[in-house]
Amino acid sequence: MQETLLDQHCNTEMIQIYVHAPEEHLSTIDKMPSSILQSEVDMSGLRCDLNMNSQTDRCVDQERDVINAARAGNDQTYESEIQKLADRLATETILIGDSDNRTELLRRLGGGSFGEIYLGKKVDADTDVAVKIEPQNSVMQYVLNEGNIYRKLEGFAGIPNVHWYGLHGSEYAMMVMDLLGKTLYELWVECGSKFTMKTVLMLIDQMLAVIQHVHRNNIVHRDISVSNFLTGAGENHSQIHLIDFGHAKKVSAGLFVPARTRKRVVLPKPMVGTPRFASVFCHMGQEEGYRDDMESLGYVWIYLLKGRLPWQGQRLCPGENKLDRIAFLKLNTRLETLCEGIPDEFLVYMNYIRRLKNTEMPDHDQLRDLFRNYAEALNIKYDWEFDWLVKKKVDEVKGS
Repeated sequence: MQETLLDQHCNTEMIQIYVHAPEEHLSTIDKMPSSILQSEVDMSGLRCDLNMNSQTDRCVDQERDVINAARAGNDQTYESEIQKLADRLATETILIGDSDNRTELLRRLGGGSFGEIYLGKKVDADTDVAVKIEPQNSVMQYVLNEGNIYRKLEGFAGIPNVHWYGLHGSEYAMMVMDLLGKTLYELWVECGSKFTMKTVLMLIDQMLAVIQHVHRNNIVHRDISVSNFLTGAGENHSQIHLIDFGHAKKVSAGLFVPARTRKRVVLPKPMVGTPRFASVFCHMGQEEGYRDDMESLGYVWIYLLKGRLPWQGQRLCPGENKLDRIAFLKLNTRLETLCEGIPDEFLVYMNYIRRLKNTEMPDHDQLRDLFRNYAEALNIKYDWEFDWLVKKKVDEVKGS
């Protein structure tokens, strides 16, 4: 067995991060290009010591107190502005957008801490659309940045179209975009919390294609999860779309920094994204790069196949922070354990991702070929008949 072992300390316990390639997988790895095999494990910047010295503790605690206080006050303001909009909608017609994209707000579909989603209708085209709304007095502003990102990525099959974004008066930032279908999580639940290998392999193919498009535009998504991939609507129901670019950022090679620094005290970056699917480097406060999106994708696929990840549903010790616990378990989980019971290709993929440097562009094409070759070996055809579409047809036959 070829193995690289890095020892780190976390909560005074030893963490062992295994990045290895078992001998039985070498034949699969041989199919990968030499650039992949020769890449060195770059985890030197990964330093986890949750028992920081007292000076760092004070700096981190003070910063968290300021952020938490701002958010606590913002929650009330946010709810007030959202309720004000709902009250207006109940008594008047609200039109948004420019002259070419005049859109009427119809009703609320959902929402959360990063904006409200409304159903809208384009006046001229009589087309249903989704409208993302964010109060301008919110502490965190995402919608306008998200609109800019979509504009850079538009024109690709897995990216929804944005028809208009901007300010509506001085109170709200809004974005009008394609109305999509259900999230992968919702579809996964409908299918009994389990997808077939065929469906997962077809998802992998489309998800790698869309993330390659994102990365080629020098953008990192930073919040890959099962809830941020949605199907299309109508005739586009077999196309998987990536959404929620509020945390995304444009990057340039060589401009990544391990963490924010204050004098000689290193402060980890605030956690960005969904903890369940976040990369180990993200947990450790490193600036996110292309590899972090790819690692999160790997966790998503394994989750869809196995139904859970090793760091889910863990009980916390008294005084233990949930994020710290997830990070500890994620770092302590060997990749062979993570990929146990599923095809070797997933272990090869995770090994490759863990070897990438934070500024290194993944070889998306080679990774797609890795899974396409496996699908071909199983005689799986990419006909885009996903499990939920098959289930729908079966249910329709039973109901007729």
